[in-house]
Formats: sequence, C-alpha cells, structure tokens
Amino acid sequence: MVKDIQCSLNMYETKPQTHSDTTAISIWLYITQRYQLKIHPSQPQGVETIVEDIVSPQFYAQVKIPLFVTGLRYARHNYLSRELSKLNLDPTVCEFFREQIESCVFGEVDKSGCSFKEDFEIVAQLHVFKTESVDKEEFNRHSCQIHGIEISDLLNWNPSLESLT
Repeated sequence: MVKDIQCSLNMYETKPQTHSDTTAISIWLYITQRYQLKIHPSQPQGVETIVEDIVSPQFYAQVKIPLFVTGLRYARHNYLSRELSKLNLDPTVCEFFREQIESCVFGEVDKSGCSFKEDFEIVAQLHVFKTESVDKEEFNRHSCQIHGIEISDLLNWNPSLESLT
C-alpha cells in the first residue's frame, strides 16, 4: 500500500469578533479533509481506479495558547502538540500543522523578543488530501475479509445474483 498526504495551509491574523482574551493567543482552525482509495492497474498501461473519494465537512476548533507558555519553546511545543492531538488528525498532519503554527505565531517573538500585540487572533485554514493506493490483489484480499468470502469464491461471484437475495 502506498500512502500520500498533501497539506495546504493558509494562516492570517484578524481582529477578534468579540473582546479578546488577553491571557492567551486564540487560533481558530478550519479543517477540511479529503480521502481517496485507489487501485493500481494490473498492467502498466492500465487505468487507475478510484474506489472511494470522501470529502469530510469542514470542522473548526479553537486552540488557546496561554501567554506564559509562549516564551518557553519546549513548553509551547508540548502544549501545542497536545492540543492538536485532540483533533484526531493523522500524526504527519499534526506535526506539519504544529511546525507551521509555531513558525507563524512564535517566529517574530523568537526573533525580536517582543511581546504579542493585543486584540488579534490567528485563523488557520488547513486542507488535507490523503490518498492510499493498493494493487488489485491486495484490494480483493481485503474485500474478501470484510465480506467474509473466500478468495476462491470470487471466481464464481455474480453481482447480479447478489441483489436477488
């Protein structure tokens, strides 16, 4: 099985809709995920088949990072990792996301040593596209396991008869 994960991230600063919390940095996360399962063709010139193409509804979450954590690189790394792990994303995506947030949000603080300006929030829009590709034999083996069929029974399987039962 071949797995591929692609991430697209857009982060920007905005004014809060309501009075902002002065003890924490608010990061609003908007996440969309897409998953595809593909079957490799059995011959090199064959056509790849998409078996599943699932796009999840966008979900959002808010992460608040306490200001006392921002000056301690190790503490903010652990804090942010723990908060992002609650989102149930792929570990690779969480690591990418954490690195980008740290770079964007804390990069200026690390460079200049200045404090955060008040009255702002960060918006992060993340799009995740995950594909898994399997060869036809592996796909058939997994399908048989799911449906409780012996692989040898596939040779005698007739999908039109299945709808009659």
